[in-house]
Amino acid sequence: MLKLNNGATILMHFYDGFTKENVVLAEWGSEFVTWLCGNDGECYWGNYFNSLEDAKTNFMKRVSNMESFYHQMGTKDGKRVKDSL
Repeated sequence: MLKLNNGATILMHFYDGFTKENVVLAEWGSEFVTWLCGNDGECYWGNYFNSLEDAKTNFMKRVSNMESFYHQMGTKDGKRVKDSL
């Protein structure tokens, strides 16, 4: 199971089998964040939200963009690992 190095709590998680990257929706302090991160738990390219609903929308957009890009390339290998909300 993926664990983030910054201590944030993962609420939703998508693993892309092609890039070996993760998209996560996490609760971090009083904010909700979507990040890209490696399997080592290091996060980058974060988008921060006060609203869980806005964060969920951004998470789904990021996953959809990732899947769409690789589908166009003919290498769609992404798969959902955890979707607990």
